Amino acid sequence: NKMPVPSSADELPPFLTRELGNIESALKFATSLAGTVYFAGDFGADARGVKNATTAIQSAIDAAGTRGGGVVLLGIGVYRLDTALVMRANVTLEGCGKATVLVQNGTVAAITALGSPATAKVLTVNATIRSTTLTMSGADGDSFVAGDYGLLRSTEAVPNSTSSATYGEIVRVASEAAGVVTLDGPIQHGYTTANTAALQNLTLLDGVQIRNLRITNPDPGTKAAPGILLRYCLEPRIENIWGDGLDGALVNLQHTVGGLVAGVWGRDLTDDAGNSRLGYVVAVAGAVVGTRIDNIHGEQCRHVFTTSGTGATGALAGIPYGVVVSNSTAFNTTHAGFDTHAEGDGIAFVNCTALGSETEGFQLRAFRNKVTNCHAYGATASGFVVLENGAGTTLDNCSALHTRTSGNSAFGFQCAVGDITLSACTATGNERQGFSFADDHNRMIGCVSLDNNEGGVTTDEINVGASVTHLTIVGGELGGSTNLIRFAATTTEFVLDGVDTHDYTKLFGGSTLPAQAKIANVLGYSTVTSPTTTYAANGGKYSILADASAGAFDVDLPAASGCTDRVYTIKKTDASANAVTVDPSGAETIDGAGTYALTVQYQSVTCQSDGATWWVL
Repeated sequence: NKMPVPSSADELPPFLTRELGNIESALKFATSLAGTVYFAGDFGADARGVKNATTAIQSAIDAAGTRGGGVVLLGIGVYRLDTALVMRANVTLEGCGKATVLVQNGTVAAITALGSPATAKVLTVNATIRSTTLTMSGADGDSFVAGDYGLLRSTEAVPNSTSSATYGEIVRVASEAAGVVTLDGPIQHGYTTANTAALQNLTLLDGVQIRNLRITNPDPGTKAAPGILLRYCLEPRIENIWGDGLDGALVNLQHTVGGLVAGVWGRDLTDDAGNSRLGYVVAVAGAVVGTRIDNIHGEQCRHVFTTSGTGATGALAGIPYGVVVSNSTAFNTTHAGFDTHAEGDGIAFVNCTALGSETEGFQLRAFRNKVTNCHAYGATASGFVVLENGAGTTLDNCSALHTRTSGNSAFGFQCAVGDITLSACTATGNERQGFSFADDHNRMIGCVSLDNNEGGVTTDEINVGASVTHLTIVGGELGGSTNLIRFAATTTEFVLDGVDTHDYTKLFGGSTLPAQAKIANVLGYSTVTSPTTTYAANGGKYSILADASAGAFDVDLPAASGCTDRVYTIKKTDASANAVTVDPSGAETIDGAGTYALTVQYQSVTCQSDGATWWVL
């Protein structure tokens, strides 16, 4: 039932000699494989799809596992699986490409790889973020030795989680002494005794590889199981997998350390959330850490990639950390092409493209996402949306083009939470604004917003919501709309520096420039204004040439507390006897006085805020 050791060149399979170039190399290669390759057909696996092949293939997997590992080969054919195949450590399940078809005939996953957790040991001292030690009773500490992996977990709920997930992460033990467990590296979150913080030893299934085969569900809409399920695994490799018709994720990783998922392709996966049939191409759930996902593709599925907090049954603890998705595409997905649920931290997308998504191209709900060189084209809703736990997200060199609905959410980039940095991002030809901000402390650096609002619903390139109190735009290019930037409130602390506007007269059309605005180096935009009636000084006009010919009026200064270091120069330009009165905000003063009057032609005053009051220079 395993590959025999060849005794002469006459016993070599012809393809080995052909592929490896000479008989000597082929003989050495075949000898190296002897005793490690198991042909499922030799164990009685039916390749016609008529009989249940699970038992025969499982026997081959078990035989390889018993001998410490090996390769189980599935030839071209159709293999009916009535129950799940269970992988063993250091075993590779290898097909012949798309022509090796596994038919998911049961209601469970086609293939599973399962490690196991031990009983959790409760911490006796709080563990703060970035800590490298965990403290428990001495007896409990004796359960851990150097090299162990553990699930550090608590009952603290993850904000906005729809799966009741709680915080948790996988750590590696460096040493243990008297109940103090020292870790190989710092922890990513804090864990408290009040939230029943505990460390759970894990037996991770190591060395699993699944390659070069297709998984299909002949009865879509009747199951709710993934194609491949990996739970508590160490460095698994899933490569060159095709899937169609599945009612769950094609590849589902839970509580997994490292590993590679590459060359995975899914099509026509069920999207039926009401019956828990969620057709993802790849889903990572629970305390997954450091997994690389590369060159995956999906069409007509819910998401090509997503995160969640759901781990093993009854053990929801843990969120994915540091997962990287690269060089992947989503085509006509029924929801966002690429998605992170609220569960996740430091998820990175690199060189990924979403085309024609029925909602967003990229929906970023986890903590601190990193998105680089990614593109959304033709999404029904926004190209990129950051919401829920997405504070700290960065988007670099990304583009959103031609969102295609005139509804309320078809922006190029929609930032619904704060602390987002966009660098060298481009929004062009979208139905609504190129960029929309609804929360605080966001930054645009070298971004481009051109010819958006194709739906005619709004007239702005950038929309700044009423809750935004800080926004910085440095460099980049704006053009095309009636109004380039619109403010919903006048309290935003706004910086605009070095931006190329196609028409500076449209810069703030339709809205009042906030008093706390700071504008510099905008080609064509003048910082000089010439009011003839009461004027509220703002951050865009610093030289105020007041003409009181028609009557005396005030120049109202903004609150000094909101514009520290701001300098204004106010000059009376007319020859009338009408005064121009400089009036600080509220009870604030200018050089200790309530007002400062300019009464003769060409009289001027230059004043500066120190953050509390105004001083004449």
